Amino acid sequence: TRLKTAADDKSNKQKQTRAIIKNKGGLALRTFTSGMSNGATPRARPSFLLGVNNPTKVKQSQAKKYFSQCEQAINSHFNIGNLYRILPIAYKDVGLFSTAAYMMLPDLRYGFWFYPLAMGTYGFAVNAKGSPNMFYRDVCMTVRQVVDEYSMIKPGGGVDYGGIPTWVVQHYENARYTEEIILSQVIVENASYNPEKAKVSIRPSDKKFVCYTFVQSGAGNLPLQANRGFRTELSTTHKPTSEFVKISGYNYFPVIIPRWEVQAEGTWGCDGPGDMALGDIMSLNEMEKARLEGVHKLVRPPMVGPASLKRHQASILAGGITYVDHAGASQGFKPAFQMDPKLYE
Repeated sequence: TRLKTAADDKSNKQKQTRAIIKNKGGLALRTFTSGMSNGATPRARPSFLLGVNNPTKVKQSQAKKYFSQCEQAINSHFNIGNLYRILPIAYKDVGLFSTAAYMMLPDLRYGFWFYPLAMGTYGFAVNAKGSPNMFYRDVCMTVRQVVDEYSMIKPGGGVDYGGIPTWVVQHYENARYTEEIILSQVIVENASYNPEKAKVSIRPSDKKFVCYTFVQSGAGNLPLQANRGFRTELSTTHKPTSEFVKISGYNYFPVIIPRWEVQAEGTWGCDGPGDMALGDIMSLNEMEKARLEGVHKLVRPPMVGPASLKRHQASILAGGITYVDHAGASQGFKPAFQMDPKLYE
């Protein structure tokens, strides 16, 4: 089994929106997202301050200058990167699902690059203190994207496909670039982590957190990845083992997972605005259904008339005429009942 990917939602998006009759909740969510983005983390001004717990050191001029320079450097990276494009997505997920997640990965050009994660495509676990320290996600990529991301150019020319499965390479060489591949990533804490060794080592096996990336399956009739799991020892070089497309390491947990509230011994967020408004939204939906039914009955009411009209055409359109004979004229052609629903917005 696998988690639901963003690609699975492409066909279900229209079905989900069709069930919404009055989108007051969606408009409120948009207002919440905008308010959080402009109020909590505005781009025009810094949203954080650096310092230490020792009040005497904070007042020292050298410490103030150091913290000020660090704040400027961090803000400059935030401004040239994509953080302020990712935060509204995270705020939206927090408001709707009470949980959000996005990855912060090193980038040679911008320092860090942030990757949003769709709800339903990931899972995570926490340590004894309640902080996330284990992460799993499924991501859908095309054959071209897999080769571009996880292959290398040989010094003498040609492509080194590394740990990319053979059937994916065959699809690439046969120019089937748009075939969708499902990859899985698992980030776990390194049990043999040595802080002193991690400072000088560049091997993934020496980092605090290790990320395993492997091909899980493909769309359609593409074969499954051989299920050999983690029985192969971690590679001592940068190259992945045959089971994994890539093995990377981090000295920090690379996934940021904001949560609205967390219950005691809980993992996922709860009691967010979306959870609290769910009952009101469902009630509003039912009320709107009844309101629209009242509009239909007011505009096009059920009609009654004499039996003689059965052989004649009857109309309830504006300006329409219904002809009745003299015997049925007294009965007329009228609504079955009168109603005044007092409709209002």
